Amino acid sequence: MKKCPFCGEEVNDDAVKCIHCGEWFNKDMAPANAAAEKTLPAEYQKFNWGAFLLTWIWGLGNNVYIALLVFLFFVLGFIPIVNLFSGLASLAFCIWLGIKGNELAWKNKSWNSLEHFNEVQRKWAMWGAIITCILIAIIVVGVVLIIVLAAAAASTASY
Repeated sequence: MKKCPFCGEEVNDDAVKCIHCGEWFNKDMAPANAAAEKTLPAEYQKFNWGAFLLTWIWGLGNNVYIALLVFLFFVLGFIPIVNLFSGLASLAFCIWLGIKGNELAWKNKSWNSLEHFNEVQRKWAMWGAIITCILIAIIVVGVVLIIVLAAAAASTASY
């Protein structure tokens, strides 16, 4: 680990750019303009499962604070007339985050390299899939328990 000469934070020895302050260690390696640096290459502009499945958590971790709108949709879901529209808006927003997630994360956070970016987004997708599978398993077990308990109650009630 080495210290960034601009902000003093620790970074990897092989880093070419500070992940904390965004400064380049070798100005010759920096892109010609800042816009070029923030443009994600086309091969990385694919669906982001982490953004789709973990919306607001992914947003906090990737400095994409617009993902916190999912909380607004959640709160609006408690209002009886608005809850259907809130659910549809939340689903549409999750899909939009999935489509635009890589681009938003690339622009809003400093990354060491494209490989670092891709590795982090893969981890978000993996954890999103794991948490979704766990939630589905909990729901299935809950439904089975309700069915079994209802059947047991019905059989004892018939005596």
